[in-house]
Amino acid sequence: MSDRLNGKVAIVTGGSMGIGYAIAKQFVNEGAKVVITARKVEAGEQAAAEIGTPDQIRFLQQDVADEARWTEILMRPKSFLVQ
Repeated sequence: MSDRLNGKVAIVTGGSMGIGYAIAKQFVNEGAKVVITARKVEAGEQAAAEIGTPDQIRFLQQDVADEARWTEILMRPKSFLVQ
């Protein structure tokens, strides 16, 4: 495990599968705190549980086309996104 991203926060869209999943996993392995988003709650929660611990990764349901939801997410305090 590298600490190259230690102290960094990443938001990865489509994090429940495919490239998004792989990116989120790599970021966690390199020390980042990660928030993954996906449309399907069950898939997102499962992916987060597989990738890391609750202090490393969080899941938020999000459709990338929903601009209002993005505003809501990005206006949250950093402490909400990363515990």
